[in-house]
Amino acid sequence: MQMGMQIGEQSEEIDELNEKYKRALRDKVDIYDELVESLKELVQRNARFMKNEVEITQLNNDCAILKRELEQKEKTIADIQRDIQAKDQEAAENSKHRIEQRQALLREQRTQFKKR
Repeated sequence: MQMGMQIGEQSEEIDELNEKYKRALRDKVDIYDELVESLKELVQRNARFMKNEVEITQLNNDCAILKRELEQKEKTIADIQRDIQAKDQEAAENSKHRIEQRQALLREQRTQFKKR
């Protein structure tokens, strides 16, 4: 009888250990599922991060290109302004020279007219 009780007690212990094992196994499955979900979320975040990095790099390249284009246009504007100033000055000098020539011609014609 004592042996039967010992076997009964051992059976209860085995059943108890089996229940603990089953609970631990369920917990392990739950933790694994959480880990898989976390990994999926991490992969999605990483994909967004990589996409954002590519977009940032493209925008930086676009900005650098636009900056160079703007610098070239500013240089072109400065060159055109210098050309305009030079041509204005040249036109002013030509006008002054023409006026002086016509004034001299007019003086000469007056002198000839007075001599008659």
